[in-house]
Amino acid sequence: MEKAVKSRGHVILQVAVVLFACVLLWWKWMSVGENADGSGLGTLEAQGTARNERSTPRSFILPATPGIAFEQERQKSERAQVALLAECVRSLKDLGYQLSSSDGYGSVKLVEAIYEFQVKHNLPATGQLDEATKMAMKCS
Repeated sequence: MEKAVKSRGHVILQVAVVLFACVLLWWKWMSVGENADGSGLGTLEAQGTARNERSTPRSFILPATPGIAFEQERQKSERAQVALLAECVRSLKDLGYQLSSSDGYGSVKLVEAIYEFQVKHNLPATGQLDEATKMAMKCS
């Protein structure tokens, strides 16, 4: 009989603990969506902020798939190449070569200017921005 009373006491204690945990979780869940004024507009979207920028830096957040990661790396590399090209075009303009702002990579004027620079500095005359040309222009 004493053993049955002990096991019944344990069951009652376990039920009480589970009920207390459920009430605590329910209270926490209900309070998450409330503002300090009790308006219930506690979500980030309702407050006008999409993300806490101080929590995890965006650079630490991994992309969803490897394809997205590769695309992000490709775009980053492309931006770096465009910046390098702009720096080299600026160097050519500073050296006196006539280039307009619309002369992009592959334009005839840019290729001619690079070719003339290579010939003038005894570099292999290819008209391309190779490493030796970049180093001579000091734009690498």
